[in-house]
Amino acid sequence: MKSNINDLTLEQQKALRLYAQEKGKTWKQNLADDWLRAAYRWGHPDKSYLLQQIRNQYGPSWLADLAMPKQ
Repeated sequence: MKSNINDLTLEQQKALRLYAQEKGKTWKQNLADDWLRAAYRWGHPDKSYLLQQIRNQYGPSWLADLAMPKQ
């Protein structure tokens, strides 16, 4: 099954889009690295728990398969 951003809650979607916007083209690799460390290096630490929820719920394979749609 193809990964879809609509699998996420609206709050999780916003956090993921914000992370991707901040990190740029390498956002997926940055997020995968942050997931491995369970430490998020970005400008919104108050939203890091949402990224951890995504990791716990869907995992790295979901992220690798995700194609972020344009907004």
